[in-house]
Amino acid sequence: MSMDYEACANLLKSISHPIRLSLVKVLSDCEEMSVGSIQEVLDLPQSTVSQQLMKLKQVNAVSTRREGTRIYYKLIDHRIKQIIEIL
Repeated sequence: MSMDYEACANLLKSISHPIRLSLVKVLSDCEEMSVGSIQEVLDLPQSTVSQQLMKLKQVNAVSTRREGTRIYYKLIDHRIKQIIEIL
């Protein structure tokens, strides 16, 4: 079995922060969510949620969609979904 250990390590690193792990868990349970909705669920400041979501976007773990002034996030990396299911 061939495995790209560097890619695997980078994937795990992208969700290794407790807040990012919480974010991907919440997003794995929904089709998509706005920053405000995620903030309410996790009871975290909006700036913290936005900052961590941007880090997930930088590694292509989530996608965004704008509707008016709201930004909706969706978990798009199926490997992260599989990891969350195991946890």
